[in-house]
Amino acid sequence: KRYIAPVNQESLKLKSIIGYNGNGRENLVWHAHSGFFAYSVGCNVIVENLNNNHQTILTGHTEEISTLTLSNDITLLVSAQCSTLTNKDELQTKIIIWDIKMLQQKLYLHQSVHAVQSMAFS
Repeated sequence: KRYIAPVNQESLKLKSIIGYNGNGRENLVWHAHSGFFAYSVGCNVIVENLNNNHQTILTGHTEEISTLTLSNDITLLVSAQCSTLTNKDELQTKIIIWDIKMLQQKLYLHQSVHAVQSMAFS
């Protein structure tokens, strides 16, 4: 079981992450015209500025991220994590919708599914 410190009680802050795990999932998004580039490492989403290599690390997931997708208008990024067992022994998957301009959580959803392998905007 993982320990997650309550808000305002975290003692360590991530400065940067080196690495990438491309296990065949859709866990990397890039938009050529805007230069937006994001990928997942474990339970973190890394938004990287390719011009200066500055990283913004988006946290909020408690399990490994299974997939990412970018909205057509490049305003939203959506990430889904692998499922976890709830107190009622149900599988639940957390999906987070990120505001790209602010680089913060806009909202999140919990779905009672085993896994989310792919997502898309229509």
